Amino acid sequence: PPHAKGQRRTMLYHAASQDTRPLVRVVVLYNITRKEDYKAADEEQLEEGAARHFEADDESRETAERVAEALRELSAGSAPSRADERVRVGEVRVQGVRGAEDIAAALHDCDRARTVVFSLVESLDGRSELDAEVARVYERLGVAYTGAGAAALELCRVKPAAKARLRACGLRTPAGQAVRHAAEPCALARECSPARPCIVKPAAQDASIGIDKHRSVVTSEAALRSRVDYVTKRFGEALVEEFIAGREFAVAVVGNAAATASGTADIRAATDVCTADEACANAGLFCVQIAECDFSAFPDPLSHVLDFDSKWNNNSEAWRLWSVVCPPVPALTPETRRAIASAGVAAVAATGVSDYGRADVRLGSNGLPYVLEVNPNPCLWPSSIFSSAAIEAGFTYEQLLHHIVALAWARHHVPSYTAASTSEDAAASLDCVPATESNADLSALARLSFLPPAHAGIAEPVAVATQ
Repeated sequence: PPHAKGQRRTMLYHAASQDTRPLVRVVVLYNITRKEDYKAADEEQLEEGAARHFEADDESRETAERVAEALRELSAGSAPSRADERVRVGEVRVQGVRGAEDIAAALHDCDRARTVVFSLVESLDGRSELDAEVARVYERLGVAYTGAGAAALELCRVKPAAKARLRACGLRTPAGQAVRHAAEPCALARECSPARPCIVKPAAQDASIGIDKHRSVVTSEAALRSRVDYVTKRFGEALVEEFIAGREFAVAVVGNAAATASGTADIRAATDVCTADEACANAGLFCVQIAECDFSAFPDPLSHVLDFDSKWNNNSEAWRLWSVVCPPVPALTPETRRAIASAGVAAVAATGVSDYGRADVRLGSNGLPYVLEVNPNPCLWPSSIFSSAAIEAGFTYEQLLHHIVALAWARHHVPSYTAASTSEDAAASLDCVPATESNADLSALARLSFLPPAHAGIAEPVAVATQ
């Protein structure tokens, strides 16, 4: 009834007037690019490089508009917010940027103490390898921003370095080796067979560039070296790994490891899936849900990979036939669910990812979880894997975005995040060493093999760390 609507508006206004939480301005930034940004000597590289960037930049713009719309609904009170978040959302602005100068211009009139950048920027001047520099620009400007910092972005981009870090932290990850050319000695090549397949991928690309579900998984040394030759000639260094032919899961994680060290985190939730209420009520790092990549439409288990076409080519069979199931079906046992959640949380902590991240985990034939990689700043489109998992945990889409904004603001302004809890404390609480500017020696890490010490080929890695 009209009088009830008016009463509700009055109550909302009264509640807002009594709310003493900081009111923050949110600036949503995303990539804009030009075609000339993407030149490639090889047409095939152009197809998988520039095409991916234009697809991704379209996605970035559309996601930015949707994020801004959702946050404006929160600000206006037309979408339910959570009273337990540290900040309120005020003015929301969205803007496309191309380079560092554009970012500085977009933020020149901002009150640094009351502004959070919701960053969807993944490149500078059309160069995706400079994604870490985006975070450094925000740091130089002294503004709070959502998502991973520079060290974590650099570490996660260089897959061999990230995997060496995971193994050093006691996490189970597929055995592998970085190689620069097809003739380079490789223990996995000698072991490669139908019984022990391997996968070959670019060592420092994202978005599944250079991965093909029909060619990347190999079952002989000759096929492996042929694929290494292809990858190294087009994308630089290759990563050769054992292929774990099992169910694949995406572990959606929110929070910050530094806060976990303060002792305020719910430890049960940190080692199992949790609800939105638990994630918001406690400082720390939480697995909000586990989603499964469903490859059941593909009969060959060696084709069960998320390749370039699966993510970017909407005219392909790979795009049409895979799906996301959340929660997983068939259901996981409580023990397996906890092992996967724990591995995902520990992997995100080990790589130093902030606010929100996704760990991709496979379940081996031995029933144990293997961390494939960590994805900082995963896609936040409402139907994305990460968003779907968070919504399954009890967040609305608007509340998820609000929580990410609140986490980013707290990292920069709340003493328990910025001073009392150090990265070393967080490492101790999770038996991990998160990425920092001082310890991320990527050139050294990237040249390490992460083969199990017991055998030069494919053997059982060390046990996964649990909190």
